[in-house]
Amino acid sequence: MLCLDYHGMFEAEPDYWGGNNYWPKNPYNSTQGGPCTTQDTFFTSTAAQRIYQKRLRYLIARYGYSPNLLAWQFFNEIDNVARYLDASHLATWHGALGDWLKANDPWQHLVTTSLSGTDRPEIWGLKQMDFAVHHSYGQPQPAPRFRPLSRRSSRVTRSR
Repeated sequence: MLCLDYHGMFEAEPDYWGGNNYWPKNPYNSTQGGPCTTQDTFFTSTAAQRIYQKRLRYLIARYGYSPNLLAWQFFNEIDNVARYLDASHLATWHGALGDWLKANDPWQHLVTTSLSGTDRPEIWGLKQMDFAVHHSYGQPQPAPRFRPLSRRSSRVTRSR
């Protein structure tokens, strides 16, 4: 699974470990010459989407042929920066870029993203998301939480 980006690219403040705050240096940030005035603008800007699609085109050409590639994962733990993002913009972006990947990847790899603590039905309900990736930190018994989540996800998959 090739993870393309992670939440730190949108974080403005240092985290618990004193880092991961790459929004000030992000090339999509308008202060760095990019098209985005805020982190959420990344998910609404057509200019940012065109730039991202060019990157995806390169990655498909570079890695797509490989039988070792299971899936494209847009983000690692994108919900860690939810406070900067509009949930509907995030879901719309995943749908649009998921459609783009499915139309342009001749090998038809699976498409996903990852979350670290929220269920986000607006993302997992998208037909473009082929499977859910959840990270479970600090939960002494994560299985009880994941059982109903997997049932909801499988109902979404069956209803497509």
